[in-house]
Amino acid sequence: MGGEADILFAADARQRIVSERLDMINNAVISVSIGPPSSRFLPSKDKKTWAAKDVADCVLSDKSSLKVTTSQRMAESSVLDAHTTDVDGEPYWYYEYIVRKSPTKSAPEPNLFRHNVACTAERDGIVSSLHSFSRHFSPLYLQDGFVHSPFFSLGFLYSLNASTLSKQWESMGPLLQKAVASFHLLPPTEKYVPPYQDPWRFW
Repeated sequence: MGGEADILFAADARQRIVSERLDMINNAVISVSIGPPSSRFLPSKDKKTWAAKDVADCVLSDKSSLKVTTSQRMAESSVLDAHTTDVDGEPYWYYEYIVRKSPTKSAPEPNLFRHNVACTAERDGIVSSLHSFSRHFSPLYLQDGFVHSPFFSLGFLYSLNASTLSKQWESMGPLLQKAVASFHLLPPTEKYVPPYQDPWRFW
């Protein structure tokens, strides 16, 4: 499946949806997902060097829950555009892509696609206190009193994704693009729980 990272962190659906809203009338879906970056696509620990296309490939390869290879997951999606924007000194990666879907009764066309726009940001890197970690968080393991993980120092990717059927993109696309452009990570408060602190909430 492509190396140590896939072994230590279950390769399927590493991007977990934590919030989702559906518009059945317009076939629109808006969701927020969280997951660790993969060294397969983002080998550098300096996120400001990450290319938007690589971030997009990283997120999209980890969204599927099917037991398929990374290359098969990526074949499901086709990135149309990707760029990076600096927001308050932090990189935000924006990308547009299409995903082939199977025909349904309501949409019987053989070439059915969902048109997506998304934005990803990164935070929650390594922290000074390690006592809250435990073995039940699958991507982390203890050895000789230390916590080990290929993702640990890289933090987590937070993504907002909005999509609709390609045939409705002309009418819905501008609204979805506006929604994604508004995505911004707020400064954490004392009530904020990062994914690595209580991983059972996310995984």
